[in-house]
Amino acid sequence: VDQLGLTDGDLLYFNMQKCMLQAKQVPYRNYGSHDKPNFIIALTGQSNSQGVGGLYYDTSKDDQPHNRVYSFNIWSKTWEMADLRKHIGTKPPLLQCLAFHFAKKLVEGYSDIRVGIINFGVDGQPISRWVKYDADEEYYQFNQQNAGVSGEIDYGQDYGNYMPGVQGDIYDAHVRNIHEAMDSIDPENRIIDVICWHQGEGNGGVSSFNERYFETSLNKVIHQYRSLEYCYSKTPFIVGETTGAYTGSYKGWEARNKELRYLNVDGDPYTKCVSSMDLEVSDSEFNNGDKIHFSSESHRILGKRYFEAFRSIHVE
Repeated sequence: VDQLGLTDGDLLYFNMQKCMLQAKQVPYRNYGSHDKPNFIIALTGQSNSQGVGGLYYDTSKDDQPHNRVYSFNIWSKTWEMADLRKHIGTKPPLLQCLAFHFAKKLVEGYSDIRVGIINFGVDGQPISRWVKYDADEEYYQFNQQNAGVSGEIDYGQDYGNYMPGVQGDIYDAHVRNIHEAMDSIDPENRIIDVICWHQGEGNGGVSSFNERYFETSLNKVIHQYRSLEYCYSKTPFIVGETTGAYTGSYKGWEARNKELRYLNVDGDPYTKCVSSMDLEVSDSEFNNGDKIHFSSESHRILGKRYFEAFRSIHVE
């Protein structure tokens, strides 16, 4: 058995050229300073992307830091060891983080990979705060208005040049963080390997307008990220379903799962949607009435599923 890339629970396949059993492999760059990342995860979205609903546990092996998993501190502008007990970008202390668990699977499989997380997300926000439309495009007016009424979530720290209520402002803030993070790592590793997006609840509601607007906007967001100097036209873009645990009358926050799932069949093999409607919600763990956010264990599973989706793109 070739143990390169092997993680707990893997199904092995037989490589006829090597005459060995092995796990699916992912590409990464094995060079650069040993104290800086050589694999970059860019994370963004609304509350579930920031770990809301789940908590860090001292007793969980999966929740413990690893010396090859880093996060970019958006306030001190430095790379540091990622720790769920602290901020990971805009993720508040003691909450979960799907990108952290994605990274833990990578370092489990590869002894020389060093994963860096660049995270900027804001709770409860519509896609208008990521997507940008030109004045002559169909959804420009709606997008401007929708971004302007959504408000700002205050984490208690200064966002710097963050401009709430302007179309694409969260995307712009994330891009600034990405530029700052890339400036402090080796030039050959200034590449975003995967973009993880978890958003959709902020655009809930059942209507043909919502469907068309969200699908168009999501594809524009994908193009915006892939147009960055650190990305390319095939940079993997992975999204996740929202929870499906509405009660009583139809709430509709999970309505955008239809458009999110379409990324699995849209003809672009480098976009994927992770299944998550089956996962436990926060209310099941804490009896807190919260059915829109995932439980602690679900956030861990979510990160592993994002990892598996990424790896499925790069089967070697």
